[in-house]
Parts: sequence; structure tokens; C-alpha cells
Amino acid sequence: MPHIIVDLETASSDFAADFVEKPNLDAILPAGNLKDPEKIAASIAERKAAALDGYKASLGRAALDWNLSRIVAIGYHLSGEPEPRCEVARTEAEEASMLRWFWSLKGTAHIVGFNARNFDVPTLIQRSRLLGVPHPRVSLARFGRGDVLDVYDELTFEGARGAGIMPQSLKAFARRFGLPVSDPTNGKDIAQLVASEDWEGVRSHCLSDVDLTRELAVRIGLVKPWARVA
Repeated sequence: MPHIIVDLETASSDFAADFVEKPNLDAILPAGNLKDPEKIAASIAERKAAALDGYKASLGRAALDWNLSRIVAIGYHLSGEPEPRCEVARTEAEEASMLRWFWSLKGTAHIVGFNARNFDVPTLIQRSRLLGVPHPRVSLARFGRGDVLDVYDELTFEGARGAGIMPQSLKAFARRFGLPVSDPTNGKDIAQLVASEDWEGVRSHCLSDVDLTRELAVRIGLVKPWARVA
């Protein structure tokens, strides 16, 4: 059975604001027991700023919500191919085209990813539904019974409880297994890269994550190694 290593980059969709409640700034009151007008004004200003920061943070987290995100990049490495590839989508029209391309490329290959069963694949499916893109049925069943091989599930023993001291991120696991990690970009940086239209930065980060996922999958015996072009 062929494998396809997959990694997504997502951003908040234009519809996210319709589902994230905006703070009512006019209803914000100052801290209690204040009598000095300047202190009252300062307290209200501080609380309004905090409310706005919270609202912006919620909009940012929409990038991790299947229903409120959009896919801005899909990176993949199909078993047998010499190098990974990444497609980016600047608009929803490009995203729909990218999704059609991905599903046709996937074919019968098993998807391999890091937290792909919980995030990447549900996002691929939900965005396909929302954009009217036909897609195959993909089983997200756990314990090797589904169509997704999840490196995260393997490395966390299907979510088994542990001390929880080390971060359970892709880069943290890569470093722990002695793999070189050179990409300075993290997922939280994607929104700014998209806002500044740094699509090469988005592509570079996505390809780096594909490589790390593949190397970890090989390292723990989840997939067999294949040649990689330097």
C-alpha cells in the first residue's frame, strides 16, 4: 500500500468573524471602587484593550477550527517519489482547485501525518464539503483500523497519559529523536506570513514539516524509507 505524507497550513477564513462574538465595548465598566475620573478612564481603556486582544486571539484560533479555517497550503511526499511538493492557495478558488488536485493525487495511498487523524484529514474533508469538492471516504478509526497513520498517535501511545513535561509538538519529537530542525517558522507564524503574502515562507515551512513527519515516521518504523533528493 503506498503512503502519502501530508501536512497542511491553515489560516482563519473570512467567515470566522461571523461565528466569533465581538465584545460589546460600550458595556465595559471600570474596576470597582474607582472615583478619580482619570483612573476610571484608564481602567475602561485597559479593559477594552484586553477585550479586543481576546477577540483577536479567538479569530486567530479559528485557523485550527475545521469550520472556520481555510487551507492555504498542502504539502505532501508520496512514497516512491524523490522529493516532497507543496501547493499554496491564495484564494478559495485556488483552495478548491488544490483540494481536487490533492484527492486525485492521493488515490489509494494511506495518509501519514502528524496529528493528521485529529486535524489535517478532518480539515481536508470539511473544507472539501464547504467548497463543493468531491472527496473519497476516509476512515479516521484508531488503532490501525482506519486509513490514516498518525505519527502523533504513535509517539503519544494513542494519547496515553504521561508526565507531560516535554512539548508534544512535531519539532520537539524530531529533536528528541535526534533529527535536525532548522526551520525557524512555527504554525503560529502562518497567519502573519499569509497577511504579508509571503507565500514562499508558507511553502518553505510546510515542506519542512512534511520532511520532519516523514523522517519521524521512518525513524519509528511506521513507514519504510525511500530515497530523498538532497
